Amino acid sequence: MKKKIIEILEFSALSSLIFLILNYLLNYKLISNGLSNIELALMSITSAIIMFIVIIIVNTFFIRRMRINSFEEKENSVKWYSTFGLTILFVFAICTALDYLYFYLIDNSISLEYAYGLESLLERSSPEKLESIGLFLKLPPFLQNYVTNTISLIVSSLFSTIIGYALSKAKTVYDKTLT
Repeated sequence: MKKKIIEILEFSALSSLIFLILNYLLNYKLISNGLSNIELALMSITSAIIMFIVIIIVNTFFIRRMRINSFEEKENSVKWYSTFGLTILFVFAICTALDYLYFYLIDNSISLEYAYGLESLLERSSPEKLESIGLFLKLPPFLQNYVTNTISLIVSSLFSTIIGYALSKAKTVYDKTLT
């Protein structure tokens, strides 16, 4: 069981790293010429879309491989709800940790541009909300969009778990070994 948890941690780390790299690349592209209102809105949505796509692809592949290895070695497979829960926990923790490290040690320009863009929108609509921008400036990009990222993480982890388990049914694995 410990081996399976380490496998889940490994593919969660890979998913997190790929997500953050793609997210940073896209966000740097968006902020390179200054942020328009449309680009500002896209920053929160694209993060969730990138996370959804990366987790579906990476996790489905690794969950399927992990289950097939379990069947071939005649071991008990990890229950789907354990895989689902651990994936959410590990990806969220790893993304948060890596994003904090990047934000505080390397570059915080994505967060600052995003926060200043929101500040310019809030100045026109509701000046009383500007006080919360100070706190928002201190958060890394992953946590600035934590609601959409969390929803995307939960939905994509559920889908990837379902797909990975469906593609690796014991009967399918045993049929392939017979031929």
